[in-house]
Amino acid sequence: MKLLERLRAQPAWQSDNPMARVAALRDLEDEAGDLLIEIARNDDDSAVRIAAVEQMPDLRTLVAFLREPGDDDAARIEAAAGVRETLIEASVAGATLDEALAVLADERDIAAVARSAKTEAVARAALARVRSQKLLASVARHPEHSGVAVSAVTRIDSSDELLAVAMKTEDRATAMAACEKLTATDDELEMLSRRARHKTVARWARAALDARAEPEVVPEPVEPAPGPALGVEECSALEALATGISTLEQGRRDLDAVLLRWAALDGSIEAEVGARFAAARRAIEDRLLALDHTVVEEQRAAEQRAAEAAAEAAAEAKRREAAAADAEAQRKAEAEAKAAQKQKARANLKRLRKLADRIAVVLETDRTADNASDGADAAGGDGAQRPNAADSVSLGQAERLLRDARQAIAEPPPLPSRRDHEVVMRRLREGVSRLSVTVRELREFADWKRWANLGVQEELCREMERLGAPPDGAPAPDDAAVASAFTDIMKRWRTVADVPKDRGRALWERFKAAHDRVRPRYEAYFAAEREAEKESLKRRRAMVEEAERLSESTDWVRTIERMTALQAEWKELGPVPRREQRKLWNRFRTATSTFFERRKADLVERKAVWLENYRQKEALCERVEALRDAEDLSAAIDAAKQAQADWKLVGPVRRAKSDAIWKRFRTACDAVFDRLRDGKPRPPAVANDSTRQLERLEQLCVEAEALAAAGPEKEIAAESPAERLAREWRERMAANTMGQNAAGATRRRAARDDLKRLVTKRRQLGSLNGADARALDVRFQRACDRIFRDQDTHAATM
Repeated sequence: MKLLERLRAQPAWQSDNPMARVAALRDLEDEAGDLLIEIARNDDDSAVRIAAVEQMPDLRTLVAFLREPGDDDAARIEAAAGVRETLIEASVAGATLDEALAVLADERDIAAVARSAKTEAVARAALARVRSQKLLASVARHPEHSGVAVSAVTRIDSSDELLAVAMKTEDRATAMAACEKLTATDDELEMLSRRARHKTVARWARAALDARAEPEVVPEPVEPAPGPALGVEECSALEALATGISTLEQGRRDLDAVLLRWAALDGSIEAEVGARFAAARRAIEDRLLALDHTVVEEQRAAEQRAAEAAAEAAAEAKRREAAAADAEAQRKAEAEAKAAQKQKARANLKRLRKLADRIAVVLETDRTADNASDGADAAGGDGAQRPNAADSVSLGQAERLLRDARQAIAEPPPLPSRRDHEVVMRRLREGVSRLSVTVRELREFADWKRWANLGVQEELCREMERLGAPPDGAPAPDDAAVASAFTDIMKRWRTVADVPKDRGRALWERFKAAHDRVRPRYEAYFAAEREAEKESLKRRRAMVEEAERLSESTDWVRTIERMTALQAEWKELGPVPRREQRKLWNRFRTATSTFFERRKADLVERKAVWLENYRQKEALCERVEALRDAEDLSAAIDAAKQAQADWKLVGPVRRAKSDAIWKRFRTACDAVFDRLRDGKPRPPAVANDSTRQLERLEQLCVEAEALAAAGPEKEIAAESPAERLAREWRERMAANTMGQNAAGATRRRAARDDLKRLVTKRRQLGSLNGADARALDVRFQRACDRIFRDQDTHAATM
């Protein structure tokens, strides 16, 4: 894959997210019909395929999609629905209509178009493709156009469907067409007479039933009665009515009146008169049906004429609107054309003014350069080294300006006004006159510079040759020096490449020969540099990954040491590609910053804990210090022991303050316990030294037991495993390390010092005799053993 193809942005409709593809389809242009067809056929997601069908802009696109077979029923159903709705709502004709109907595979869709199309031509074209008797009956029962319904009836052969059309349709012509084609039984005629939706059908059914109920009887010749037979007048009235019906409504009223009179006859009616009456009634009803059909046709014709007139009026209105729109569009187009001409003229004026200004700038630069050159000449300088504007204005720039100005003068574009034309052309002609001189001078300077470049190229050839083959006795430069010098020579060569052609070829071949001798060392050096960059890149990536792993560490001390080492090593590594360097540095800096910010937040939190612990220990010190002068010595001793127990429950404090607060607390406790010895009642005057030694031994027992009670055994025994782990964690955190317990070590050292002090005092008492002395010795030894055991137990838990 080409590089540009890899870098090209992927369209949103090719996203991996189906919802993103659906959203992108809504933003496609209307001209994207082929793309929508491809998506609807080939996308992996059904929702995307359906969305592509929904976005298809016109009927032709939908037809093109349905023309080819496919497996996605949902998308094809959606497309068929789109074709069906378009045919129903729009006016389609010709080959497009035939293609659209041909792709509708479901005959029900075609019947829906025949039934509901707004355009009769579309409905008739769809009806021609309907074959199902039920669907033909459906078109006849619910027509948009009466003529289409009648045509559907002519193609129905099923008696059941004809009966359903005659009974349910509301269109009179359609109902009568179904009746005329229907061969109904008496039961069906009875049902039509009672349940037909249209009254004409009901009357037709009743008349048919009556005709069937009155059998035709051939009258036998009889002698005429002396007077008119019963019902003869009604027969005569019906016969006269059959030839004299003028309007449909009047004929129905007259028929109803004669039928009422016939029904009111009282007596026996001869069979001949009854047959005559039935024949006259059928003739009248046939006449009424004919009139009804005529009225229907006249109404239909009137409606058609009205529709045609309305259509003609609408067409005329549209023609007028179109003419007015065309006139308005023409006026607007003319106005836009004039505005565009004015805008173009203003743009031409702006462009020519800008051209004249640029020429003026070049000429001003040329004049300044001339003045500087003249000043150099006056000062004794070499004017040949600074010819005019050659150092500030390029020959190509001046030639382009001169060419554009001459073309503008030869073929002046339209401008807003005559004055604008005169002013800008005058400036251009003046500029061309002066610029021609500058161009000539620049060309002369260019020729001079090409000759000067020959000498520079010869010197560069010599330098490149010396670089490839150093003179005898000269030290050979290292690869870095060769690469640097090679790059510098190549840059300088490019700046003096313009030389006379007749001599430039030979110099170039000489330079290329020297270049080819040096280039292998140059390439080897940079190949080694690239390998070093790869190794440095590999090491930096490993350091970044390690820093990212350490960024979540809670082993603060060792992690700080490792992070600091990584930062130092990062600075010592060689360069890597700039793009990779930036990415890796950002990741490395983020990882280190994350760790140190976490460590800072943790330190702030621990400092707050240390401060609170220090306040609690200060309060305990003040509590014990207040016991020095307590009157109740026994209560004071108990309170001091309780304070020692509370002291063990308080967490560590800052290392710098730990020893000081502990010494203060121990001093206060010692002061209380010393009162126990000093405040004991004096023995009688007869008391001997043995008694005083027993008292001192008892005092040592009390102090040893107090020291044992303040040790870690009681706390450790009372703590749960979770509480012990939490205490150890706090003590280790207080020491800023996971491997030492400075606060605990300080307390253990103090306990050992107190124990040594007590043991030394006991030795100073010497040997004591008696049961009391032995009991006190056992008591003292038990307390000391308890203290040693507490020390060993605490050390084992660490």
